[in-house]
Amino acid sequence: MNAQVYAAQARRYATFVRSHGSNEIMRIAAGANVDDYAWTDTLMRGLVCDTCPRSEPGPYQAISLHSYTFRDSFEAKGQARGFSTADWYATFANAWRMEELIARHSTVMDRYDPFRKVGLVVDEWGAWWDAKPGTNPHFLQQDNTLRDALIASLHFDIFHRHAERVVMANLAQTINVLQAPILTDPATGTMVLTPTYHVLAMNVGHHDATRLDVRWWMSHPPTPTTALAPSRWCPSPPHVRAIPRSFPQPT
Repeated sequence: MNAQVYAAQARRYATFVRSHGSNEIMRIAAGANVDDYAWTDTLMRGLVCDTCPRSEPGPYQAISLHSYTFRDSFEAKGQARGFSTADWYATFANAWRMEELIARHSTVMDRYDPFRKVGLVVDEWGAWWDAKPGTNPHFLQQDNTLRDALIASLHFDIFHRHAERVVMANLAQTINVLQAPILTDPATGTMVLTPTYHVLAMNVGHHDATRLDVRWWMSHPPTPTTALAPSRWCPSPPHVRAIPRSFPQPT
């Protein structure tokens, strides 16, 4: 099914998915895989309501974006552990691509939705490595290291900067699959909170908050290798997260 056919079908079936009383439905159209900007263009052209009031997005409140982080590609994902220095830097170069993807898809969306009534949902993101040796490859089990935590932190920084368009971002799985916050062992009953879990916990302060802009009142601003992500949820004080933009491999 191409994007034009899908947009027509999505618009048709949206009429059957209605809110009931205070239970409001958020309709999310299946958007692009990675850098398929043509799909986003066709979808926005077919779904955005030109005659609706400025506050109403039309039949869909959001479209999705789907992108994972690999060592090289889907066919060459790389190992969760035992990676080399070259693997380390190649992985973060790929993770940084999320910034470009969101910016460019947002630019396409701006053509048809300049008031940003339609949100962008990053429906699946995270690190995807080769399956853990000795496990069923279809179960997508993998270990979780400091590298995964930094990948998660980098993504949070990107989502934070694009909060005016990104309304939701979903780490693909919760337990035992891909970049999971929790790992369990049914044989021993053990449960482990992964490094990714702790990054999620450290970002709770940004939940439902409002992003704040940062302005430097000094002659020498911090180095470009560090980013700040401040937000505020009234009446609480601002919550600020510092994120490294350079990731030297630990020895």
